[in-house]
Amino acid sequence: MKRQQETKNIQGLFVNISKKSKSETFIKKFSYEDDGLNNLFKRYESLIETHKNGLEELAHIEQLIMQISSRKDLSPIKYSTVKGLIYARTPFYRFGYKIKDIRVIVGTVEECEKMTKEELLSKSKEKLVHSMDKIIFSNFVNYEKEFSNMVEQETV
Repeated sequence: MKRQQETKNIQGLFVNISKKSKSETFIKKFSYEDDGLNNLFKRYESLIETHKNGLEELAHIEQLIMQISSRKDLSPIKYSTVKGLIYARTPFYRFGYKIKDIRVIVGTVEECEKMTKEELLSKSKEKLVHSMDKIIFSNFVNYEKEFSNMVEQETV
């Protein structure tokens, strides 16, 4: 069982419900001939369509919040060795990724064995932050591109 500390920056509310395919799957799961249900399904689909852009924007904002929180927190950092390389990983949410962490190569086993624990941790944090910053920046650009027109329209 995962501890709360390990998952607090990767548990979102809207990142999972804003996808249209999930709502379609939900409808197909329960759809059969029933007048009462058909009316509810029509209303459900109407509400999804009406609020789709808002839900998608909430999901993008939520992703950015979780990513920035993960970058700020940077814990826990776990290490693994694969083919002579030391990898560091920490929780980090990204749309479309099943694995909810980010991983970087810290260095070779030989390089890392020469470091103190503080040096290894410092180098790990530096590389993790660098990778996170690139992803967060890209997601901010995508968010601005996709939703800036809607924000401008609402304020006019």
